[in-house]
Amino acid sequence: MPGVPVPPGYVRPDPEPASHLPTIGRSAVVILNDGSEQRYSTCSDYVDYYVSQGIVRDLEDLVNNYSQLIAEAFFQWISSGRLGCLFAAKLAKRPRENGWLPIVVSGALDTVDLARLLNVQLDAASETHEAVAVIFPDVGNADEVVALINRLCEDPAGRWYWTEDGIDPVPNSDSKLIGLRWVLRDNTSVNFVLGFASLETMPSTRQSPFTALFLRVIEEKRTPAHRENGRVQVHLADLDSKFHPQERHDQVWNLTKKFRANHVEPSLTAAARARVTFAVPGLQGQKLCNAVTVEIEKDE
Repeated sequence: MPGVPVPPGYVRPDPEPASHLPTIGRSAVVILNDGSEQRYSTCSDYVDYYVSQGIVRDLEDLVNNYSQLIAEAFFQWISSGRLGCLFAAKLAKRPRENGWLPIVVSGALDTVDLARLLNVQLDAASETHEAVAVIFPDVGNADEVVALINRLCEDPAGRWYWTEDGIDPVPNSDSKLIGLRWVLRDNTSVNFVLGFASLETMPSTRQSPFTALFLRVIEEKRTPAHRENGRVQVHLADLDSKFHPQERHDQVWNLTKKFRANHVEPSLTAAARARVTFAVPGLQGQKLCNAVTVEIEKDE
């Protein structure tokens, strides 16, 4: 099953898509900054696809009984390029081989000790994987996203918190930008949690079929070692891009910057930055628990 942790050594290859299967619909229409139009798949498109295969009856059946398909849909969405990152699009085509683990959590808002349970799963994943996508298929609207943040920040171990420090507001908007953080188990590194949700206040590059949190779960750095409250900041940019040698990586990075600039709405540039997890409407933002004040030190 995709994403199941395996001991170090042999890694089962990700299967190739079957060529005879019907194409997943792409009902979302996005006008890019250069005026061109692109279409992407929504949650409904994936549900329709699975229903057409006779695999699920409906969305409820998918959420309750087929978590592996939810994980596949999320990674397929990233591989389509909608995230605006050419590195992520490549890595998502082979998530298992590239050290990505999906964890699907249904009923998260009703789960007792949610933060503690996720801490255990993320710590275990760090033994065999580099990054984890935690997907919440029944967390949908802004109220539920805020409730999820609040539940995580109840963590008695203090490993989950959110901050506004170092985050620029969205111009001419009352949107609340949330920088969710997760402290790795050694307590010397802290992760910038990348968030995805189908909210109008989110950049289109983050409007995925399912609400999700994407985390780096190991300390290895490939970017400058900036610090937050003394802990080294780690994030998905620290992943091995798989583009070698360095010259090739640099070429793809330059292409990614142009690609992302064309995909991110100019008015939502602040919300699309890696240090921001979610952008929610101001009304829902008022329901957030208290933000944590952090001191940021730049590695010169």
